[in-house]
Amino acid sequence: MDHQTIIFFAPRMIHTIELTHANNHTTLQTLTRVSCPNAELEKGILFNPTQLKNEFNHMQNKRAITFILNSRTCAENIVPHAQDKAAPEHVGVFSSPCYTGDAQYLYSHDQAHYYYTCTIPRAIIMQYWLFAQTLNCTVSAIIPSRYALLRMYKKLHGTAFRTAQLGVDMHKRNNQIEQLFGKDDVARSINLNGTIIQPDDYVPLLAACGL
Repeated sequence: MDHQTIIFFAPRMIHTIELTHANNHTTLQTLTRVSCPNAELEKGILFNPTQLKNEFNHMQNKRAITFILNSRTCAENIVPHAQDKAAPEHVGVFSSPCYTGDAQYLYSHDQAHYYYTCTIPRAIIMQYWLFAQTLNCTVSAIIPSRYALLRMYKKLHGTAFRTAQLGVDMHKRNNQIEQLFGKDDVARSINLNGTIIQPDDYVPLLAACGL
């Protein structure tokens, strides 16, 4: 049985999600929430690492943690381009000593080719890595939330996934990735193990299941 620990950081809430995977089934073991009522994480900056460490004492000494970031610091965009094999710099993604980023082709629609792009300050990545060190944990990955959701969309469709259908679904929703899903998609993807789910839990759970 594989165990997975995910912390989902959003401007007003931090979710800790522990999953187990066995025989192609995913089960929710624990779901905890830490409220950030003043939108302390709006810019992705850990506002008080010492306080957060106290909130996450139960996470100490986990072998590996995945962080999912949902903040304006992660500049995630859907960008059209004339070519379907454009290099990252051609769709506005540039790496530098201060920033890292990448682009991924998503779909074609109306003679344009659409890419998911993301750029993250390296200082933010280092901050989350250091936070994991205070918990005596290692970081398996730091992932932007919309990228995790795109992976979840593909996972839900399995062998029936087609980029053309993704394009149709995205344009119906004005490229709002979070709107690709319904509430029943959580129940389809994970055994909630009796956990009562609140409205703010759906996106973090879907993103976690997409990893």
